[in-house]
Amino acid sequence: MKKIFALLALIGAVTATAHASSPPDLLRQLKAAGIQATAVEPGPVAGLYTVVIPKGILYVDAAGEHVFNGTVFDLKTHKNLTEAAVIAHTPSIDFAALPLQDAIVTVKGNGKRRIVVFSDPDCPYCKRLENETMPALSDVTIYTFLVPFHPDAPRKAREIWCAPDRAKAWTQWMHEGKLPGVATACDTPLERNIAMAERFELSGTPMLVFTDGSRLTGSAAATVVEEKLRAAKQATE
Repeated sequence: MKKIFALLALIGAVTATAHASSPPDLLRQLKAAGIQATAVEPGPVAGLYTVVIPKGILYVDAAGEHVFNGTVFDLKTHKNLTEAAVIAHTPSIDFAALPLQDAIVTVKGNGKRRIVVFSDPDCPYCKRLENETMPALSDVTIYTFLVPFHPDAPRKAREIWCAPDRAKAWTQWMHEGKLPGVATACDTPLERNIAMAERFELSGTPMLVFTDGSRLTGSAAATVVEEKLRAAKQATE
């Protein structure tokens, strides 16, 4: 995952709102300053505005004098408000159009529910997802697209993909750190997977995609993934 900077003491950093600008004014100011903002909306904290940029979220004070790059957490609800804003402004993915033949397929239980995961064999957050979250899910088919961004990940991804039992090889590597150990050559979808991830502006791995087209980035807890699975089911019924 890319490093993000904590946003501290937000209220103290905001200038007096007596000279506050409107969102359209702030948008013009930001663009004049060279920031590729596409929208400005009321923010999660009084006197702070959310700035939507092509690859994320920034914040600006009401006077348009200070721009903040970071994450806002609600200490009462323990929710990541910035992540919620990113998800809200991220275009959905057409689940039905995904090339599932290029993914490793793992079936748990009856497999009726479906989820896609973009994962890197050397990503620590991906391993946490595989070891802590996925074992807690039931009755789900998991389609794992290998996107080897780390330096040695392509070698491992090829060996896993070319194994006789891909799902077993993937699980064994993520849980035990053991590769199949058989140098088998085969055609892989790795280049196609990486190109697809770039089209989706993947900001980090793992990224989960649900049947309603929504996505979730990071090693989310099983309860969060279950909630998203339920919401996706309701949205597509």
